[in-house]
Amino acid sequence: MKKKNYSILIAIALIALLVVAMICMAVSKNNNDDVTNPNENISGDVIKSGEDVVENPGTSVTPAVELNVERDSEGRKINISEKINKEKMSFEHIDLTDISISYLNGESTFLANVKNNSDIDYPEGIYLLIRFLNDDGEVIFELPGMTSSMKANGESNVRTKATVDFSNASTIEVDILK
Repeated sequence: MKKKNYSILIAIALIALLVVAMICMAVSKNNNDDVTNPNENISGDVIKSGEDVVENPGTSVTPAVELNVERDSEGRKINISEKINKEKMSFEHIDLTDISISYLNGESTFLANVKNNSDIDYPEGIYLLIRFLNDDGEVIFELPGMTSSMKANGESNVRTKATVDFSNASTIEVDILK
């Protein structure tokens, strides 16, 4: 009988813990909805760094200088670094093409097509460590990424996200992790 009572108490405690967690998540979500985007009233297709934004007649605000980025009509930061946005970047035996780095709503996204230039099959994919560097060559952020399975001389893609803004990277470095 005692074992059955303990099981019931544990089940009740777990249910209570679940209810408290759900309440905390609901309260947290409500707090996040109150945050407004300071750029939501900015109009125009693309705003380049350093341009004046007219908010009210007679008043202008110069945004903070954002190197290597432009903003689209949704407020998304898009990386425009010449070192990244070129035809291809090669690291060890892989080539990255169609590289895209963007930042929106607290989330950075890195996308790239990956070509395996080796005679090695990667049935579980290629595990990459991507470093985002600023103009001084300092690491802004490191991010792991993984391709899908790749045949020798095959192609895949990599898509990674982080809650850190690395959209202003000047260049990237990629290591293949074993």
